Amino acid sequence: MKKCKSTDHDVYILDYMMPKMKGDELANKIIEYKSLHGLESKIIFLTGRREFVDYLKNVGGIFNRVLEKPIRAQDLIEAIRSRIKQPQVICI
Repeated sequence: MKKCKSTDHDVYILDYMMPKMKGDELANKIIEYKSLHGLESKIIFLTGRREFVDYLKNVGGIFNRVLEKPIRAQDLIEAIRSRIKQPQVICI
């Protein structure tokens, strides 16, 4: 979170399962912080758990890209490119 506050990133790539907090928790913190400062959040989640895919797509009320592990490098590159090109979509 310290790096998210100190530098604006075009895309955040988060694994769902992380040691200190889950990716959705960090994503919600990033989204909240950035929205307070008028900035967009574009998130790509990585997960090895198929049952979390639909949930992760809508974390924080925004559209998130989700890639299932194992991930091919080309798929990650395409996901990053698509998130940079697309405007943010708000889910209502």
